[in-house]
Formats: sequence, C-alpha cells, structure tokens
Amino acid sequence: LGGFLAGSIRDNLLDIYGQRAIYQGDNAPVNLKISQEVLDLDFLLQEQDNAYSEVLGKLRSQLVGFYEAKDSANILDSLYLEKDFLGTGVVATSDGWLLTHQAVLSKMEGVAAVTADKKIYQLQKRIVDPFSGLVLVKIEAKGLSPVKFADVSSVPATNGLIVARYSIQNHGSDLVKSYIRKFGYHDQGKGADFLLTTEKIDRYLKMSAAFDKVYNGAAIINDRNEVAGLLFDSGREQIDLGIPSFYLRTAINNFLSSSDKILRSSLGVNYLDLSETLGL
Repeated sequence: LGGFLAGSIRDNLLDIYGQRAIYQGDNAPVNLKISQEVLDLDFLLQEQDNAYSEVLGKLRSQLVGFYEAKDSANILDSLYLEKDFLGTGVVATSDGWLLTHQAVLSKMEGVAAVTADKKIYQLQKRIVDPFSGLVLVKIEAKGLSPVKFADVSSVPATNGLIVARYSIQNHGSDLVKSYIRKFGYHDQGKGADFLLTTEKIDRYLKMSAAFDKVYNGAAIINDRNEVAGLLFDSGREQIDLGIPSFYLRTAINNFLSSSDKILRSSLGVNYLDLSETLGL
C-alpha cells in the first residue's frame, strides 16, 4: 500500500517539476529536457511604467523651481544646490508667466527660475495678489505647458492626490501621495480666529500630512493632472495648508483681463460663520 501511494505521488505530482525523457522508436531515450513554465509579467510592468512616465512627463513640463541665482565664475560655486532652493511654481501661461506664492518669492532680485529642461531664466516682472498672497512672475520663454485647474468642490475627500514639487535630482519633480483633510480650513484656536473678512483669503485646503519646507509652493494635483491647490509656508513648523484652485484660477484670469495687475472686487465685510460657531 505504501509503495503504491508513493508511486502515485511521484507520477502525478512530482513529475511536473522533474526531468522528463522523450522517447522515439522502440522506447529509446534520445533527449532529456526540464519542463518549466514561466509566467510573463513584462506586459504588466511595461503598462505601469508607461503610465507613470506619461504622468511624470506632464508634471515635469508644468513645474518650475525657484533658486537663489548664481553668478560665480567658479564651476563648482555656480552649481544650483538643494540649499539654494526657494520653492516651486507652476506654469500659468505658455508665454512665460509663472504662478507661485509670496512665501516662495518674497523678492525678485537675486532669484532664478529653472524649468523642466534645466534652462535657467531671470525674472523680469513680479505681480503680487494682496488678497491671496499669490505671485505671478514673468520669464522670457515661449511654448511652455500651462496647468489646468481642478474644481475643488468635485474632489471627493477619499480621493488620493499627488503633491508635486520641483526637484532637479529626481527627474525634475518629487511626488508624494496625500489627501485633503479639510476643504474650508481656518485656524480656530482663539475667538479672534472666527472673525473672517471678505478682504483676504480665509479658507484653505488642509492636507492629511505635513510636508517639509522644501515643499513650499508645491502643486496639489488630481488624477486628471489638474491643479487642486498650491501649498505654501504659513509660518508653521511644517507645511500643510494650500491655496484652493478657485483662488489660483481667478488670480490668473483677473490678471489676464487687466494685463498689468490682479484686480479683485472689494466688499468690505467682517463676519462670523454661524455654521461653525458655538455659544452665540
């Protein structure tokens, strides 16, 4: 019984992993081969690589980095290093207007913009939006790839987003997955925080994770490669607040309609949002 069982196991289970003799004619062995099945996963890897490369290529072309400008004649001293990095911006128009936050560009002098193809540009003009703190700067470039803006109200809270910053060392961009925790965030630590105004931005995107200072100006991007917001350094220990996309879109549209500054209407109202206050 034991021999019969061992023979059955050998013939039916183990033989597919062992050596198989191929016979010809009167049962004469002519060749000995090892049968091996290989599961080809190259098509899966290739599909993933192509999708990632396509997204990465689009993002790279739409991001710019701002650095302390270099003017040294020494080769090594003229290199742009991570310590010289000020922050990230996005391409607003194809003819060289870039969008970032005032926390990235508090000044224009001594600052250079670097595009995805590692071309270095001097800043020619700087326009500040006092309402939102956004900044538009002009470089002498043509044929750039401008971003599209997402409708934040249609972004589900459970959807993952990509936070992208400019990085020379990492193929032109550095990507981190994150989520929006709150869509209309403002500080609520003291009573005065509840006093809001129509004269400056008071609603921000609060991300689920905090980022290092190098993510100042980084773009928050949805699965359709649209910008949902722009991170900025609000003075906290880490960066977790972003300007929503509708403020970014109106800043650019208002500027394009006036050609020389960002125009916004003024209502002049200070108010309390009764839907989020207790005790009144």
